[in-house]
Amino acid sequence: MTAPHPEGASHSPLEVFSSCHAHTLHQCEALQRLVLYLGQCAPNAQTLRVSQDLLAYFDTLLGQNHAQEETWLYPALLESMAGSDAVCLRDMASGLTRQHRLLESMWRGLRDQVAAIAAGRDAPSVISDVDQFVRLNRRHIESEEEELLPMALRLIPDSALEHLREMTHVH
Repeated sequence: MTAPHPEGASHSPLEVFSSCHAHTLHQCEALQRLVLYLGQCAPNAQTLRVSQDLLAYFDTLLGQNHAQEETWLYPALLESMAGSDAVCLRDMASGLTRQHRLLESMWRGLRDQVAAIAAGRDAPSVISDVDQFVRLNRRHIESEEEELLPMALRLIPDSALEHLREMTHVH
């Protein structure tokens, strides 16, 4: 996963997930601003660039972040509870995974309109769809930032975090 962080900086995998969350929120805000702007003004070079950036992010990096959380973070957290009753963790991971699928589905519904903007064509107003997408992203990220990542920091042993760093190519 390519995460936004300074070249040469070493970040823990949990910091990278958090950084990806911040980047997702930034992209959500850009999507909202784009839709509001296009409700008042015609497409221009800046709206084309912003829409192309949104396509690049939501088409690739968001799905990669979801996949890495589901493949490495959630299992590492569950493994840290081996021998314990981890029902609440399994329920949390399952709920967050369902939210990933919903967010990805919602993006597919918005993608054609953003692609039209990126191609310089007018797109139908999708403000309510965008607002719903952004609200769910915010709630999802809030859950991961306030519940999941702090729990992972407390429970996942350093050796597992190091393995996670190697698996996600975070150096």
